[in-house]
Amino acid sequence: MPRLCLLALTLLATELPNDFPSAPAKWHHEITSTRMANYKPDEHLIVSLISTGEAGKDAVIHHMMAVRVDQWGKSFSDQKEFPDKQGREMLTITLFETDIRSEMKADFNHVVYEHGKIVLRFSGTTILQR
Repeated sequence: MPRLCLLALTLLATELPNDFPSAPAKWHHEITSTRMANYKPDEHLIVSLISTGEAGKDAVIHHMMAVRVDQWGKSFSDQKEFPDKQGREMLTITLFETDIRSEMKADFNHVVYEHGKIVLRFSGTTILQR
């Protein structure tokens, strides 16, 4: 009997995801790091972009910001106002060294405000290449 119940639960669990409709996300986020030629060894330019559409097909970048980070463990941020003064966007990034020399941990927060309200926010922790 326990084996039959386990088999039934296994079959049920493998079928559930197929029973729910899904749709692609409207907004996509990408965060990358790069080093410019004149940067010191531990300086990085972090670029965060928010887009719609499908990459390589009909993607459109709606919001893009870059922050130059030159110190581990310190929060760096930048913000810009929209031309119509009805909104702004802000990117905050903190980089941390990792045990793997070719990687770094990034805590980030990219927020878009319109009319004083948050309309988009991508935030989290990820691993970036140095």
